[in-house]
Amino acid sequence: MTAVESPEKALFASTTEAFLQREAPLTYVRDLHAAGVSFDRDWWRRAAELGWTSLLVPEELGGGAVSGSGIADLAVVAELIGKTVAPGPLYPVSTVLCALVECGEHDTHAATIESLMSGDAVASWAVYEPGRGWAPLEPSVTATPHNGGYRIDGVKDRVEAGAQSDLLLVVARCDGEIRQFLVPTTAPGVRIEPQPSVDLVKQYARVQFDGVDVQRSAVVGKPGETTALIERQSQIAQVLQCAEVVGILQTVFGFTVQWAFDRHTFGRPLASYQALKHRFADMKTWLEACRATTTAAVAGVAARSPDAAWLASVAKSYVGEKARRSCRIACRCTAASASPGNTTCICTCGELCCTALCSAPRGAQSAGVCVEGSVAMTDNGSAPVGESVEQFRARARAWLAANMPRIDPASPPVANRDDERAWRRARELQKRLYEGGFAGICFPREYGGLGLDYEYQKAFDEESLNYEMPLILNTPTFTICCATLLDTGSEEQKRQHIGAALRGEEVLVQLLSEPSGGSDLAGVLTRPSGAATGG
Repeated sequence: MTAVESPEKALFASTTEAFLQREAPLTYVRDLHAAGVSFDRDWWRRAAELGWTSLLVPEELGGGAVSGSGIADLAVVAELIGKTVAPGPLYPVSTVLCALVECGEHDTHAATIESLMSGDAVASWAVYEPGRGWAPLEPSVTATPHNGGYRIDGVKDRVEAGAQSDLLLVVARCDGEIRQFLVPTTAPGVRIEPQPSVDLVKQYARVQFDGVDVQRSAVVGKPGETTALIERQSQIAQVLQCAEVVGILQTVFGFTVQWAFDRHTFGRPLASYQALKHRFADMKTWLEACRATTTAAVAGVAARSPDAAWLASVAKSYVGEKARRSCRIACRCTAASASPGNTTCICTCGELCCTALCSAPRGAQSAGVCVEGSVAMTDNGSAPVGESVEQFRARARAWLAANMPRIDPASPPVANRDDERAWRRARELQKRLYEGGFAGICFPREYGGLGLDYEYQKAFDEESLNYEMPLILNTPTFTICCATLLDTGSEEQKRQHIGAALRGEEVLVQLLSEPSGGSDLAGVLTRPSGAATGG
């Protein structure tokens, strides 16, 4: 993926990196986010002029690859985009172009291909559906023959750049078969609603199709080839996401190590302490393993290997897991200070976590980046299957009003950590949350949580502002101790303590500072004695 086998590819990579550093610095990305804008159209046209949008298009249609492998070249761009947290609809446009150029009647879509390559038009793949995970071959959206064309009805969600797109490639069921249709976003009956996301540079949308009429020429692919096209699009989307995460991991690793060299304690840089060295060694090992795994997947997909689907699945599983672990280490290191590295960590790791969600294993991946996915039943039986974020929010609002004490958010009660009564009160409130089905919203279900995503937690936090909450338990019980148990604890420790904390039965604390050394981990004098238990 990152190899530069030829001078042409080296020039392409260096030109792309220079463009991103010059045209999309982190300050620019933050400004876009503050303005509520995903990307600038003029910026995207300039990116298209570099050839990003032409790499998957054959020469006879006006495109061409740099190295002879458009997917490998595109993976280089994706990695550099991840490295700089750059904006732009590279993935949705690429997956749509893949379908257009590889279908049997690509000449029919020549004008659309040309407009996408020039950057004058933006398209996205509408494949996800509300309350469901990745199931592209099981759409509920329908396309019915009508007046010589088709009428499309149904809902798609988590459509990347949906509100910024001119065209949507919609996966639908037509006469018992799976088909894809190009639908203009300005067509009558198309209604687009933005969806929330923790991603700083990507925006998503929910799209309603109410009797949307399209011409017969809107069909992309013949009935017998649509399934293969969707599989091909999926593989390309997966490897590009993995490549992006590798770029993000490179940046995260770089600024985390630099932060450790810049920060000093007792006259020594933090990077000189063995405890942190081991962490950084883990991050570097995972980074290179992610790169190697992604490189193999890119090569397999590019060569149309029989193992391409398996290689892409392996890459997204491994990269999705290790990326999140690296992100946690980086945030724990840099979050201890208000350094520039910390603000960069928040921005970059937010992008990493979102992308990693889509790269999770098929059987375990969450429903997507902005979540309205399926929700499994939890131990306390309070999370209905298929509950959307808004349904969850409404249920939380009603439950809070009936069960939690109201407060004035402008002058909330202050819990005295030295007062035992404050801790008893916090445990009582935590027990209420658990029994009501609102404790551990983002904690895994197997340890007593709900197993939901950040958007559900965000919705609950917004609804609970006017109510008394057990906030003194957040730190260190949940944000430090339970998070550490999830990362490094044994299975026995996780099952014993996380559930107990969520039920309000245990308060966990971190014993870190010592009289002789403050919080210097390298100088810790406390030592365990006797046989080690619990791992």
